[in-house]
Amino acid sequence: MKQPLVSILINNYNNAPFLEECVRSALEQTYPHTEVIVYDDGSTDASLDILRTFGKDIVLLAPNENFGAPSINFNQAHAIWRAFQASRGDIVCLLDGDDAFLPTKVERVVEAFQQGNPTLVQHLFTAVDAQGHIVQPRRPERLIVPTRLGFPSYRHFI
Repeated sequence: MKQPLVSILINNYNNAPFLEECVRSALEQTYPHTEVIVYDDGSTDASLDILRTFGKDIVLLAPNENFGAPSINFNQAHAIWRAFQASRGDIVCLLDGDDAFLPTKVERVVEAFQQGNPTLVQHLFTAVDAQGHIVQPRRPERLIVPTRLGFPSYRHFI
């Protein structure tokens, strides 16, 4: 069975203190068939300097200007959309620039898709504070059904 390519899409705006750990968590997955695409939405901190250190290990999309007013949530949606347009994966995982994946996350997501061919996989996440201490595991607040939103059936989202 052909192993699917997984696109890990990272959206970032001024997350320099967390960004290296975030990108490394995407690059160091136990599942080997991944691409990491980072869309930086005009960061004014050291984010771009950090992202450039990863060289060809990531695809960096970095326009010069911020997409919109920081108070509007369209920036994150725009960043995800632009990264999605550049992706080639059969499965897409989303990662915010101030978050990190556990090492086996992508492997487990691929297993879930191979077991039942779902459209979407949701799971618990663990909130941590700035020192890395676990705050609490949380459940997604609501189920998102991509087909109801008109997403094509050949792509999968997490």
